[in-house]
Amino acid sequence: MSSRMTWLNRELVIYIFRSTGWLGFLYLVGLMFALPWEILTLILNEKNEFVEFENLFSSQQRFQFVLVIVIPVLLAIFLFRFLQIRQASDFIHSLPITRRIVYVHMVMMGFLFLALPIICTGSILILFQSAVDIERLYTLSDIWSWMGITFILEALIFAVAVFIGMITGSSALQGLLTYIFLALPVGFFVLLAGNMKFLLTGFSADYYLKNNFNGISPLLAATELEKITCFSFQTVIYALLTLLFLMLSLVLYQRRKLEHVSQAFVFPKIRPLFKFGLTKCMLLFSGFYFSETTGEIGWIFFGYAIGSLFGYYLGEIILQKTWRTKFNLKVYLVFTMVIIALALILKIDLIQYKTNIPNSEVSQIYIGNTPSFFEADTSYTGPTFLKQKENIEAVMLLHQQIIEKGKTISVGEKNGGQSVFIMYQLKDGKRVAREYHLQNYESYLPLLAKIHESSEYKKTVNELLHVDR
Repeated sequence: MSSRMTWLNRELVIYIFRSTGWLGFLYLVGLMFALPWEILTLILNEKNEFVEFENLFSSQQRFQFVLVIVIPVLLAIFLFRFLQIRQASDFIHSLPITRRIVYVHMVMMGFLFLALPIICTGSILILFQSAVDIERLYTLSDIWSWMGITFILEALIFAVAVFIGMITGSSALQGLLTYIFLALPVGFFVLLAGNMKFLLTGFSADYYLKNNFNGISPLLAATELEKITCFSFQTVIYALLTLLFLMLSLVLYQRRKLEHVSQAFVFPKIRPLFKFGLTKCMLLFSGFYFSETTGEIGWIFFGYAIGSLFGYYLGEIILQKTWRTKFNLKVYLVFTMVIIALALILKIDLIQYKTNIPNSEVSQIYIGNTPSFFEADTSYTGPTFLKQKENIEAVMLLHQQIIEKGKTISVGEKNGGQSVFIMYQLKDGKRVAREYHLQNYESYLPLLAKIHESSEYKKTVNELLHVDR
């Protein structure tokens, strides 16, 4: 009788269940303590009428957060741990099945270990809800929403962890890089914005950092699960990203060379990308740290130098798996020259960012000392805006004077200067924000006095003038 290959391999399923099934059971126990047990104690408590849930995510919120971000990563690590151990790799790949079938079995069992505990917990919550009158604690729609959001977010974290596992040969590095990769979009933007203010005069890092970036990073989104809706643009993007990472992981797995077991990165082209990416992040972090602690330009450049050296050396240690590495000075100098060139391009300001002042497109203007009242993703139209034509022209004239004097007089350094924040609200709904730290603040007092003495500005800063008589 000829042998027949099927998609479901019973022996492989049993092997996965024996080696990784304990994580699914651990996850189930954790969810039981976080939700059903917590709610049961409230039901049995005689004083439970004083307790209310905002939603199911508010029950043991921190514990749920840990489960959401830890369990999927552990599942990905243990499911694909055979890729990091030579004997296990030889055993799995000696089976009469293709890599595609192995991959599908691992991924589907991972989703099963995530889904079953959520379904079991949700079923118990439904039983509680139908047996006891606890509508004020949660409703049936709250249960479905909790189940859907939890699974979607965990599926994405699991897919990212699988993707990282396909390019690494170390389980520890897989876990570490997964969390770095998940937080990278927000972290890199924060570091970049914190350093841009030294290159572009007028750039307001505080304003742009007030954006809510939690949705960009699933890791940070897990800290605000209660703000996610089940059927929304955010969850659709998460689902599509999950499919994308799983497809990329399959392609990488099929191209992965088995002899690269235990290496930091199994694809040679990724190694320089990791090394220079780490160097760049450490450079930005060190510069940002010294800028916030000292504010002195000398210390900031010292931070850039120390951060880049440390990041480059740390990258070599990770790649070569030893601290006794040879420092390639030539490659490091080439990297340094590239960074300096990019910084000079920004400093030259080819897009005329420093001198850009909106003209007739302005509908209203805000001027103050800080952007603390604004978030770049909101459409705030409160009384702090100036709308009268003469006040708009006065603020624009002040802005023009700051730009012109800034060419010869120190503008842009944080220490020792008075801050001025200007926000243009354009007619098309867009905004233009600039922030300056003026070392020569007294020279602008005549222009500021014209703005501050106007009746419209006085109303924006004095709430008593808004009280109806």
